[in-house]
Amino acid sequence: MTTIITRLYADEEAAKHAVSQLKEIGIIDRDLDLICHRVGLEGTPDRDALHKRIRDARVYATAAKIYTDHVAEGKALVVVRAPFKKGKPATDLLRSIGSIDAGVKYTELYVSQVSAKRGQPSRYRAGILTGGPKFLTGPVLPGTINQREFVSSLLGLKTVIQKKRKSLPLTKSRKPISAMFNIPLLIRGGKKSSTIKTATPFSSLFGLPLLVRRKS
Repeated sequence: MTTIITRLYADEEAAKHAVSQLKEIGIIDRDLDLICHRVGLEGTPDRDALHKRIRDARVYATAAKIYTDHVAEGKALVVVRAPFKKGKPATDLLRSIGSIDAGVKYTELYVSQVSAKRGQPSRYRAGILTGGPKFLTGPVLPGTINQREFVSSLLGLKTVIQKKRKSLPLTKSRKPISAMFNIPLLIRGGKKSSTIKTATPFSSLFGLPLLVRRKS
């Protein structure tokens, strides 16, 4: 399981310092992205291109939009795709260094191996612990849940639940169900009437005594 961590810095130099510290704890180049725009040197930023770079780094859409605006103004974004067991050390390290609050709600997210390809849009489920990182699983905005997905997919497990089968009728017979229990038909078909066609009280069918007698 991968942890995607995003941090915004005032400039490229501050971001490079964070990257160098991450490499010292074992985060390799392919799991790191430093995204910036040198204002004054690179001309007017292409926001669409910046947004694509951030999304390709596996940042979810809402956050990517916020980061695009900051990077276009000259700030620098660091994206870490920390592998299993590296997520907590990387998060603790970046917290100790400090960064700019960009107004992004979720800066650490868990990603299942099912959606591990870069550039793939992601959806997440709620974290197990209150206030903990969320779980990314597919292509919708954070905060939504697709009921067709199963928690087992987060762990790369096959779904055990089988498809629903069509319900079968209790019997193929056209006879009334009362006939299955040898109970006489009390209401005859074909007439719009609810009159009981028997002089025997219904309770006697089950061997029960008659508690109330009719007035003569």
